[in-house]
Amino acid sequence: TSEIGLANLSPLHDSSSSSLIWCEDDEEQLNSLFSKEGKTLLNEGDLGVNKLLLEARREALEWMIKVNYHHNFSAITLVLGVNYFDKFMLSFGYQKDLPWMTHLAAVACLSLASKMEEIYVPLLLDFQVEHEQIFEAKVVQRMELLVLSTLDWKMNAVTPLSYFGHLIRKLNLKSLLHWNILTSCENLIVSAILDPRFMCYVPSVLAAASMVQTLKEIGLWNTLEHQYDIMDTLKLDKVKVEECYNFIQESSSKRNRNDLSAKRRSLSNNNVFDVICSESSSNKDSPTISLMQPSEPLPKKCRTMGPPCFG
Repeated sequence: TSEIGLANLSPLHDSSSSSLIWCEDDEEQLNSLFSKEGKTLLNEGDLGVNKLLLEARREALEWMIKVNYHHNFSAITLVLGVNYFDKFMLSFGYQKDLPWMTHLAAVACLSLASKMEEIYVPLLLDFQVEHEQIFEAKVVQRMELLVLSTLDWKMNAVTPLSYFGHLIRKLNLKSLLHWNILTSCENLIVSAILDPRFMCYVPSVLAAASMVQTLKEIGLWNTLEHQYDIMDTLKLDKVKVEECYNFIQESSSKRNRNDLSAKRRSLSNNNVFDVICSESSSNKDSPTISLMQPSEPLPKKCRTMGPPCFG
């Protein structure tokens, strides 16, 4: 069972050839995006001020990423949900005496983002997976209202993904190539989003930096025309983009190392299992190898319900 979301097909994901042509509307839309993106959410000097908030943010965002993957939501939904969450938490603050509120805020923010971007949205109880704490639907709905009120009902937020379609059209990339570039840019943004430094850059700078990284990976950054188009289109300072590019590159490298370590652990475990199976099947006289079972069943994780009401 699911709810109908409010999403419409985005021009960014329009496969028609006309969507790849730069036009005057792009200039108007970009100017609108520039006016909406405002300032950075956080200054770098503030990163070490509230460590509890940043730790809670990372835990909340890790859950949001898992849920986004579980429900097969788009990258736009995740980035938009994180945008809501960061703005709400920086405005509302971390409540030490109410530690469950951070997770409830994450649920509400991702739920709101899914209703904005997805066609089908799970019911709120089905929505909450990958966590031991489950909130009643009415509790989540009240938190959604609090988030909406805190953000002044401005839900059409500008994110780095808002700029990718414009950049791809400006660069006049082939239709067969632009999907790969779009996916790569989205992956770079998602890999960087856990780092609190993500909040220290405006969306246009993050978009430009991830586009630069992607073009370098596919060998197109040597084209001077592309370099000029990115900086000129987004009207950005080269120094700021280079600084953000280093951050994006660092986050991407860190994620690749983590993925490689996970694959090695998985491969190592599979090899051990294969050796055990091959030895037991090749030697019929050898004693049977069985998995050890605990003498008593392990207790299931408690699914803690949220408070009966909020506010």
